[in-house]
Amino acid sequence: MLQNQVSFDTRFTLVAHDGSVLYDSEASQGAMLENHLDRPEIQEAFETGLCTTRRYSETLETYTIYAAQPLENGSVIRLAETRGSVFGVFERDLLVPLSVILLLAAVSVFALSRLLAKRVTKPFDQIDLEHPLDNPPYCEAIPLLARIDAQQTTLQNQNRQLSKAESMRRDFSANVSHEMKTPLQVISGYAELMKSGVVPEEDMVRFSAIIHSEAQSMRALIDDVLTLSRLDADAIRQGDFSPVDLGALTKKTSARLEKLADDCSVCLMLDVEHVVMQGDEALLGQMIHNLIENAIRYNRPQGYVWVTVRKRHPNNDSPHAEIEIRDTGIGIPQKSINKIFERFYRVEKSRSKKTGGTGLGLAIAKHAALLHNGTITVESASEGSRFTVYLPL
Repeated sequence: MLQNQVSFDTRFTLVAHDGSVLYDSEASQGAMLENHLDRPEIQEAFETGLCTTRRYSETLETYTIYAAQPLENGSVIRLAETRGSVFGVFERDLLVPLSVILLLAAVSVFALSRLLAKRVTKPFDQIDLEHPLDNPPYCEAIPLLARIDAQQTTLQNQNRQLSKAESMRRDFSANVSHEMKTPLQVISGYAELMKSGVVPEEDMVRFSAIIHSEAQSMRALIDDVLTLSRLDADAIRQGDFSPVDLGALTKKTSARLEKLADDCSVCLMLDVEHVVMQGDEALLGQMIHNLIENAIRYNRPQGYVWVTVRKRHPNNDSPHAEIEIRDTGIGIPQKSINKIFERFYRVEKSRSKKTGGTGLGLAIAKHAALLHNGTITVESASEGSRFTVYLPL
């Protein structure tokens, strides 16, 4: 009758008042069952009436729920139902199918991700790296492509500058070699003649003067090359500047050039003020020397060179020093105005050879002005030239 009143999965046990088992639905007929009087649910049922409790089996990973109810005849009826735990159910029933499902999902995700990645990156493979902004695959990629384009432009400009610098270095080396070879050949030739004893006694002084002149030309060339090398290597820094009186420096430099002016029949006129600025005295002196020397060498006989140094306040701006060298020389053709500051450039090579210039004087003057944050300008006509140097104070 009890089997018809409870579910198929429920175990029921009838326990007498002394704890002996009268009947158990899962025990075989005639089997002896242990006394249940010490079971918590039985004791509580005898004491309080209806009782429910739960026990966990770590071995089987199951929960067993017990319900005990005393009967009128003094016995107790106990119902028991076993339920598996979450972990137990997973290990017993779901581990294998879930593992298979996860493996299939992982394979599917990997294959799908590879397919999507290939489709997403395929347009990037078709980008023209020379012109990355012409056909952007996605609007989101435009900032990246713009940055790549900017970097390419920067690298191209740097490559052009490096190529130009390398070309200038080669030209400079070739020009220096050529300029040094000429006086060396002259010195070597005249010295060989003097050594062989074929030079008459009266020509010895003249040959010695020629050798001395060519040696001085070589020395001037070497000095100019060394100065340019220092400027190119940033060996002269503004942090090493000291106070320089441009007026006194111009007077001292002009005094050294008076003999050259007399030899060239040129009158040298000075109008200088005491203008003090921070600078490199040797470099400023060389700049002034080169400008005055050019004005003397490329002048006409009985010509003039005016040298002016003064302090200016243009348009209420910051004051600056102005050095002006004006001559009555042969002038500079307009087509050569923008080239005269290039190294080894000569307007008239034959005349430059005659005057003994190195072709580096104006290049040094320009670099010296730039190093002092200044500028140098030139105006020229058939009746002479005017070089003006502006140096901020």
